[in-house]
Amino acid sequence: MNLKTITIELAVGDTIMIKGRRERINKIEYFARTGEIDLKTTGGSRKALTFQLVEADSTETFDNAADRYR
Repeated sequence: MNLKTITIELAVGDTIMIKGRRERINKIEYFARTGEIDLKTTGGSRKALTFQLVEADSTETFDNAADRYR
């Protein structure tokens, strides 16, 4: 199955599964510089997402995708 969109809602107090154990979210931290979201749980710290979204105002286009990093 392919999805076109996905919405993930996480809140402090939610219970999530980590390696088969139930853990409760105590704190959610967002780091603007890296775009990472960390979840502080009863079982330790976990990253919520392992990718970063492209900024919406980024209008630069490149002929070669590698040029973006040069």
